[in-house]
Amino acid sequence: MIGDWDDEVPPIMTTYRKKLKMEVRITGTKRGTIKADPSSASGNAVFTTHVTGAIPQAQLAKGARAGIRRDLYGGSYICNAKTMKISGRHVYKDGEHDSWTWWLRRTR
Repeated sequence: MIGDWDDEVPPIMTTYRKKLKMEVRITGTKRGTIKADPSSASGNAVFTTHVTGAIPQAQLAKGARAGIRRDLYGGSYICNAKTMKISGRHVYKDGEHDSWTWWLRRTR
């Protein structure tokens, strides 16, 4: 996942490894929404965030269950047989927000 420059914040790249399982609700076919249940997160997945250097690895399921990894909660999607794009946004009480876009590619 790569971010754009925003308010002098450099782009961020996060690398994910291993498996994460979550219960999700999907509406639509080639276009729709995905909503994940973070309390159902399990697995051995880890992530490393790269900004101007690597931030140490962390457990993905634990962060999802704690509400820290909001980018895993879903969003709107569009897909075809080979690719999928998921975009989401979370707005905090103070008006600040996080936005994300996932670009996924079928490997099998």
